[in-house]
Amino acid sequence: MADIVTVCNDLIVIDHGNVVFKGPMNQVADIHGRRQFIDVELSQNVTISDERIRILNDNGRKKSFVVDLENISIDEVIGVLTKNAGIEDMQISSTPIEDIIKEIYNAK
Repeated sequence: MADIVTVCNDLIVIDHGNVVFKGPMNQVADIHGRRQFIDVELSQNVTISDERIRILNDNGRKKSFVVDLENISIDEVIGVLTKNAGIEDMQISSTPIEDIIKEIYNAK
């Protein structure tokens, strides 16, 4: 489904013949896709205790988080992470389009 974001300019979501969303793809992300998923490997195991950073997985130095960009910027997340440890590797990804479409259906 990631190809949809690359190929399509507009998105229409239809549920039982009713249009539940119609608009440009970037509007979908602005409304529903403000979450960012972060996978990071730190130089040492540290405890992350910022309530704006939700921990999905904690395997010592390797951690996975989700953040809402309405509450915290990526710069702030990096600041929190590097306060007590260095970053050895980091990957940031947006909310998958299939999750956004599920949110649209659930919100109707």
